[in-house]
Amino acid sequence: MPTRTQPRVRPALPGAFTLVELTLVIAIIATLAAIAIPRFQGVGDRRRVDAAAERIRADILLARTDARAMSQSRIISFDADAETYEIVGRRGENRASDAYVVILNADPYRSVIVAADFGGSPSLTFDAYGQASASGGVMIQSGSIKRRVTIGGTDIEIVDGGGG
Repeated sequence: MPTRTQPRVRPALPGAFTLVELTLVIAIIATLAAIAIPRFQGVGDRRRVDAAAERIRADILLARTDARAMSQSRIISFDADAETYEIVGRRGENRASDAYVVILNADPYRSVIVAADFGGSPSLTFDAYGQASASGGVMIQSGSIKRRVTIGGTDIEIVDGGGG
C-alpha cells in the first residue's frame, strides 16, 4: 500500500509591528534623548573647565616656584579680553624665543576668563621668596560651568564657581 505524504505545515510567523507600536517606541526614545543630551553636553563643559582650572593652578605654582628658585619676583598676568594669561619673563614651552602664554579659549580648554582680581589687579606678583602680593582669584567658565582658582596666603585651590 502506497504511503501518503503529509503536507508540510509551516509554522505561523509572528505578526509585524503595527504603526502605533513603532510610533510609541520612537516617542519613548525621543523623550529619553531629550533628557540625556543636555546632561552629556554638561559633561564636556565640566571636563574643559576643570582642565583649565587645573592648568591655571599648576602655572600659579610654577610662577611661585620660579620666583623662589631665581630669588626674583615673577608675575602672572591674566587678560580677560584675549582669554589668555602669561608668566612674564618665562620662556614658552615649545620654543625658547616665545613667551609663556596660555590661550584658554582654544582646545583643549575652550574656556573664558570671567574675572581675574588680585587686590584690584588682573596680575599676581610673587616676590623673591614666593610670597603673593595679594589674595584673590581667577573665575573661568565653559558653557554654564564655572570654576574659581583662588590664592590666599600659601594656599591655591580650585572651588566651584556656580553653574551646572
